[in-house]
Formats: sequence, structure tokens, C-alpha cells
Amino acid sequence: MAYSNNNDSDSDDKLEDVERWYRNAADNERNWRSLARKSHDYYHGDQIPDDLKKMMIARSQPPLKFNLIKSIVNLLTGQEIQGRTDIRFVGMEESDTLPSKLLTDIYRQKNEEQYYEYEVTNAFQDAVIGGRGVMYTDWDEEEKTIVREYVDWQEIFIDACSKRRDYSDAQHVFRVKWVDKDVAIEQFPDYEDEINRVASSKEFGSEDEVGEKPANRQKDEYFEDDFLDNPQKWSDPERERVKLVEGWYYELNDKKKRVLKHCIFASGTWIMEPEDFGRKHEEFPFIFTFFNRDRHGIPYGLVKDLIDPQDVINRSFSKSMHILGTRQIFAEKGALANIANVQQQINKPDAIINDFEDGALSNGRIRIEENRQDAQMAFQMFDVGVTAMNRVSGVNPELQGLHTNARSGTAISMRIRQGNTVLTSIYDCLEKMKKRSAEIFVYLMSQYMTDEEIMRYKLPNGQITELKLNGVVDQVIGNEVKSVRQNEVKDIHKYDIIITESAKSANATESEFTQLVELVKAVPAAATPDFIAELIKSTHLPNKEDLAQSVLKMAGGAGGNADAQATPQ
Repeated sequence: MAYSNNNDSDSDDKLEDVERWYRNAADNERNWRSLARKSHDYYHGDQIPDDLKKMMIARSQPPLKFNLIKSIVNLLTGQEIQGRTDIRFVGMEESDTLPSKLLTDIYRQKNEEQYYEYEVTNAFQDAVIGGRGVMYTDWDEEEKTIVREYVDWQEIFIDACSKRRDYSDAQHVFRVKWVDKDVAIEQFPDYEDEINRVASSKEFGSEDEVGEKPANRQKDEYFEDDFLDNPQKWSDPERERVKLVEGWYYELNDKKKRVLKHCIFASGTWIMEPEDFGRKHEEFPFIFTFFNRDRHGIPYGLVKDLIDPQDVINRSFSKSMHILGTRQIFAEKGALANIANVQQQINKPDAIINDFEDGALSNGRIRIEENRQDAQMAFQMFDVGVTAMNRVSGVNPELQGLHTNARSGTAISMRIRQGNTVLTSIYDCLEKMKKRSAEIFVYLMSQYMTDEEIMRYKLPNGQITELKLNGVVDQVIGNEVKSVRQNEVKDIHKYDIIITESAKSANATESEFTQLVELVKAVPAAATPDFIAELIKSTHLPNKEDLAQSVLKMAGGAGGNADAQATPQ
């Protein structure tokens, strides 16, 4: 392969290294990607291979499906949506209280503006189905905002040597995209010749670059459907597209400090030579959630173990329906006058057959069988598949809201709790991803959100409140009026703040109010009239002052206030 037109030999050597890392990552994930695509196909109902479907149609057997995989995955996704939590920033000392509240307000508002929870749900569903979900978090220089969005799992290739479940030990990550040729030239006008050369390429590459003949790559049905996985395929002549690879990798600088580099390349050519990524956090802009990884570090999802039970369900269901709708005729030679007509009529519910030779039926020369026993066995196998599906997934019928033999409320609650316990690890991985995303958000905010900004958000009572970031206000200090920065976020890391989670609420004030209510439930003795009045005042009810006074008056009328009772008459 010819490398870039850059005359710097060090740059060419680095390009060779980066492309080698990319090829290794792509080859290492090839089998997983084949399985992940198959898992996604099964989720979407594409569960019967074409060759089997043709064979079933040829023998008049309906290629029926009974898709339980989708209902199980949707149930887990629904639980994630219903159990969404708010990220809260909690200060460790009193001086950290205001900055942590400021962070919580900012973070919640940005989540609402960017539909962040919806993006997280998409990544979570990818992890459940195929084993890995990806979220992108970084600063957008053009939009001047922090972008957090879901990334298609097919676009990401990760260090082949990474073994930790969350990929925290990965040394390089690549994002691969098909880009229209004219769009690529518009984005990188200095590389128009190189992009045209890549776009005109129709070859897969030489045999020695991947260690196997390119033709061998076409044997895998799920691999050949998408050339995105092929590290030797750089162009799509039919649609006039080129494949650009954006890479991030670590290297040591002159001070022996590990720094993150960022680059873009295509088919032996730098489109953007490596440069410092420039983020304070010095981490990849991708955050991963996952289902699990095997001992070789290959991810896999819940659907992997559900494919076999789903096949049992589909084939037994199809077979039983086929048997119930067919009959077999055993006849001696010459007993049927018109075999074709009998064969056409025998499986109709209103069939009229008069093509038997005289005496053939009464003499037992013809026997009609319906194979009810085979149909019953097929139905039993269907039940076996459904039971296996529930046991393998950990999603029991109680979680699905189905009728079971559990009668008491305690038994049903216990089974639901048991099912949720099996699935806890999935949501634990998701929570880690959300907290990691919050950490990177804070780093980016302190680095880039330094301009004055007015934030507006809605309170539970419908009122709109404002919060000014990085503003300047005049304050009297001593005998002088000085300009002071207000709600400045660039130094937010000077404070000791812990990232935690709480039940989802509209804003921080509502969250605090909920905590006070829970305190009253936990310590009933704390529910004094004065406490309840102050609790009411902390809400955003339009008549909260009148309500608070009513509580105090009722308490005084019922038993008098404490001071009045203590005063001698």
C-alpha cells in the first residue's frame, strides 16, 4: 500500500502504525460483529435463514415466527426508561454546596435540551442486544456546546488488546464512517486529490496485508452485508462514497506524560495528521455500556443465548401449524382415480373428494392419517423453548406481567424481586456509564463553557426561572463598588464534589423536597408543625405562604403553641 504524500518519514511510520492498529481491531472484532448483526436481526424478526425459508415454502410449510426476543429486550428497555435516575453533584463540605447545586442544575437542564436520556436508552438497547453500546461526549467547536449523543456500535473499533469490560485499558479507538465524496472534499479541500484517488479505488487490497485472500471474506453472510468492517475496503463506487477513519490513541510526550492524539486517515493517506486532542480529561470521547465480555475480551449481548431457544420456538410453532393443516393418504396402487385432485383437496376444511375407486375405502385400500401426535410433540417443544427463553434471560413471567401459578401477592413480589436481581448487573454497567459521562461533561464545561450564558428552565409549577453563568455583577466591597464574577464554572474542579444518583425529578429543588418528605417518613417525630410549614415554604406552590400559616394556626388551635402552653396563667 502506498502511504501519504507527506515527506516526513516519522509521519509515514506513524501512519503505518495507526493503520495496523485499525486493521487489528477490525479483524479482532470480526466474529463478534457477525454475531451482533445476527442478534440485531433476530430482535427485528429476521430469524429464518433464506435457504430454510425456501425449503419450508417448497413443502407448503408456513415460515412462521413467534418473536419472544423482542418482547424480552423491550421489557429491559422499558425498565431502564421507568427507572431513570438523575445525576446529582453533592459537595463534601459546606463550601461545596453552592457549586454542587449549580452543577446539578446545569447538568439537568442540558440533559433536557439534548434529549440525553433518549440517547442513553439507545446505547443501552445496543448493549442488551449485541453486547456493546456507545455514547459520544465532546465539545463541538462550531455549535459551541457539549455534544452527547448515541453512536451506532458498527462505527466503533477498539484496541484488540483491551480486556477490561469497560474498555478502560484500551490504547486506541477508531470511528469509521462512510462519507459522500463531495462532502469529504468540502470538509478537507487540501486533500481533494487523495480523496478522489481513494474514491476511484475498487480493490480490496493485497493478500499479505490481512493474512488471507479477500475472497474468503465473502463467505460470511453477516460480514459481507456491510463493508464497513473490512479494513481493506475504502470506497463505494456505486454511491460515490469514501471511508474515513477517525482515530484516537495514546502516546508519551517529551515529558514522558501520556497524551491523547487525534487523527483522520483513509487508505494510506493522512486526512488530518495526529495532533493533541486537547481535552483536560485526556480520555476517549466515547463512553461504553456493555452486557458482558468473554475470557478473550469479545463482547456479547443477552440475545446471543436466546437465539437457540428462539429457533426451537419458531420451528416447533411452524411445524405444529403445518401438521395441523395437513393430512397424509396411504393408498394402494390404483385405489385413487385422480391423485392430483385428491392431493389438492385433502387439506381443505371443506374438501369434497370422490376420486376413489369403487370399494377402495370400504376394503381398507386407503388410509387417511392426521399426525395429531406429531403436532402435540411439536407444541411440547414450543413450551420447552418458551421455558428455556425465560430461564436463560432471567426475565421470568412475573416480570412480563403474565399469569403464573403464583397466587399470593408475596409470592409474586418475591419472583419479581428475584428476576430483577438477575438483571442488576446490566443496569449497574449503565449507571457507571452515566456517571462517567457526567465526569467528562464537568471537565468539558470547566474548559470550554467560559462565556456568559443565561440558562432558562421550567419548574414543576410551570414557572420559568433563570440562571446566569459566568456573569459579572456589581457588589459593594468595603466602600467601593467592584465587578465580581457570578456562577463561574471554570474553577469548578477546585471543589470536592461527589457524583451520585437519585430518583428522577424535574429539577434540583424538587429533588431536595422529595428528600425532606422521605425524612419525615423515616423519622415521624420530626414532623412538627414548624417543620411542615417550612417544608411547604420550600415548594413552588403559588399560595405556599398561606398554606404554611394555616398549618401553624391549626397546630395552635388544636393544642396551642409550645410557648403559650409553658406560660403560667
